[in-house]
Amino acid sequence: MEAHLDGCPACRQLVAALARRAPAQRLHTGLAPGAQLGRYLVGACIGRGGMGEVYRAEPLGGGPAVALKLLPGLEARALLQFKQEFRAVADLGHRNLVQLHELGSQGDTWFIIMELLTGTDFVRHVCGGGGGGAAARLCAALGGLGAGLRALHEAGIVHRDIKPSNVMVEPDGRVVILDFGLAASVARAQPAAGTPAYMAPELRAGSSASPASDYYAVGVMLHEVLAGRRPELAPATLVGPAALVRLCRALLAPEPARRAGARELAQ
Repeated sequence: MEAHLDGCPACRQLVAALARRAPAQRLHTGLAPGAQLGRYLVGACIGRGGMGEVYRAEPLGGGPAVALKLLPGLEARALLQFKQEFRAVADLGHRNLVQLHELGSQGDTWFIIMELLTGTDFVRHVCGGGGGGAAARLCAALGGLGAGLRALHEAGIVHRDIKPSNVMVEPDGRVVILDFGLAASVARAQPAAGTPAYMAPELRAGSSASPASDYYAVGVMLHEVLAGRRPELAPATLVGPAALVRLCRALLAPEPARRAGARELAQ
């Protein structure tokens, strides 16, 4: 990271600006509709989570509405890491990853501008239609989710917080992975981050995150669809096509090396 700082004036400026804040303070959270942040007019809050609030926003110069996500209070080095990861994901431009437009700031407030999604979360999409089309919807959604994760992992990034609310399905069926607030490069991934209900056993035991831990979270989501509950809540019978039942069990394998992954999701 120090080598990167030496060669990146923008990142040196970012660290210096944050270091000047004394004593350390949390970044601004909470925006009222009608507020202006950078070149955007803030609208209604459309989501809240551990990694920040999300608002609908309109560019002041006109153009399509976007989603504006506030970043939580982060120390200088953590924010620099997030900036690097933002650039890495934004450069991928994959259809199954939310499109990130810019990382901006106004005073002590840092925010992300990304595409505005109008779909529903993974489990609601699969289960909400009812009837015999659920299996087809599930297979298609798993294919898109697997493609997005494969793109992240091939770029050396582990998402670390895969769960239904972070996997949206648009009205046209496009699956979109979002909320990279906990994403980290494989080389420096650390344990104890993410949503406990979707954490792989090795993360609970203190091991580092890996692509396999992301696929375990996919297995928990699949279990929710096939059994109506997460696997840790109570013993449950998996109901669905035999191939999907086998896939669910393979994704939930306790040992990361024996766990299903991108190849199995693509089949």
